[in-house]
Amino acid sequence: MTTKATERARLLKAFQQLFDVRKENNGVNSIDIEEMQKYISKGVDVDALLQFDKMEKWNALQWACDRSRVDVVTILVESGGANLDVLDIGKMTTLHISAGVGA
Repeated sequence: MTTKATERARLLKAFQQLFDVRKENNGVNSIDIEEMQKYISKGVDVDALLQFDKMEKWNALQWACDRSRVDVVTILVESGGANLDVLDIGKMTTLHISAGVGA
């Protein structure tokens, strides 16, 4: 792996830890918005699918939609340029996930 690819992988792994479901308190994740913006400014791939558990593999935008985190969605789309049409492993888009939770 090249140094650039290694750095991208490290950055993505750190970014994913922001969305770690074990940090949730009664279904609400206390995500550090400033930390998330720092990773976005460093060029993290916000559309990358992140492994949350054995079954759940979503990108950050899909995660935020599932949890009705409008603040996180706004930042990912406006600052990170998140793609609304990325499919998860079940072939669901962000719109499907949002509709499923009534967002």
